[in-house]
Amino acid sequence: MRRSFVELGFQNSLNNLKASLDLNAAGGAGGIDIYCEAPYPLVGECKASKHENLPNGVAAQLINLGHTHLGKAQFERSVKVLFVAGCWSIN
Repeated sequence: MRRSFVELGFQNSLNNLKASLDLNAAGGAGGIDIYCEAPYPLVGECKASKHENLPNGVAAQLINLGHTHLGKAQFERSVKVLFVAGCWSIN
């Protein structure tokens, strides 16, 4: 996901491995999976699921990690995105 955003021209100047676009940085546990400052602030979490519904806790996790690693003001200015891969079906 990070590689895609870098290729699209997104940037992040933060020196924070828990809120990074660095392809070698650790997001995942305890960190934001993707954070961009330019061309506009965007924060996101990547989730894989074998279910059709994403648990409510995923949005809460994004909010909590965003406030923790970015601060409330910076998080509130950002576009929030949940990237979900999994097993989806249309009946």
